[in-house]
Amino acid sequence: MKKLLRPASFLILLTLMACGHRPAPRARAMAVDSLYDFGPVTKADTLRHTFFLKNTGTAYLHIETIAVSCNCMTLSWEKKPVKPGEKGYIQVAAVLPPGGAIGRYEKFFMVRTNAINSLSVFKIFYTHSSVQK
Repeated sequence: MKKLLRPASFLILLTLMACGHRPAPRARAMAVDSLYDFGPVTKADTLRHTFFLKNTGTAYLHIETIAVSCNCMTLSWEKKPVKPGEKGYIQVAAVLPPGGAIGRYEKFFMVRTNAINSLSVFKIFYTHSSVQK
């Protein structure tokens, strides 16, 4: 009799655990486009681009902090929570100084969210060529 009760108890316990366990809703961030190349730039200017972060999870996505690689970049972003299945924006503006050095440049910023994959990196590229004052 004891031999029959153990497997039956185990099966009942396993069934109860399987029925009652549901993963908690979590946000998941997916960069729609994480790279942008402005190409050749021939004058001092402000370069602007809008990146998008899609919430592919099941809970609201919150942008918590953003860190930039240089002080030449300013950012604005979605302040309200991003619903599951929707996109939030991050706008970047990079100021190019007059008389800057000629060459290829890469700037980046990091976005921390409440998502499972909490850190996303975005990059912009441009090439200074004969920059005029």
